[in-house]
Amino acid sequence: QLRWLGPEKGVEHMAIGAVLSALWDIKAKRAGKPLWLLLGEMEPEELVSTLDFRYMTDALRPEEAVAILKEGQKGKAERIKHLLEVGYPGYSTAPGWLGYSDEKMVALAKEETQVKGFKQIKL
Repeated sequence: QLRWLGPEKGVEHMAIGAVLSALWDIKAKRAGKPLWLLLGEMEPEELVSTLDFRYMTDALRPEEAVAILKEGQKGKAERIKHLLEVGYPGYSTAPGWLGYSDEKMVALAKEETQVKGFKQIKL
């Protein structure tokens, strides 16, 4: 089944997104860091230069994005330290698929929370 998500968002663009994700993953692996840390340590200008603003400039221009990211630099080292020490809370989406009966969703939710230890699920 082909998925249509909007203008310029067909199967081809989903495939390109997968390739881009793989390239970012390779870059992070070469740097010996998780991707979130690689991106988090980038300077605002460098991070913004990696983005395609083609459909965003009516709401956010690159220079505005840089300004927002510069403001977020305050306390960044402490936030990174916290994430390295504590981690980021996760959640499971396993119970939330369309077409499951209520009984199956309840059973999956119990498994994810009681057996696997997730504190949150997304339906």
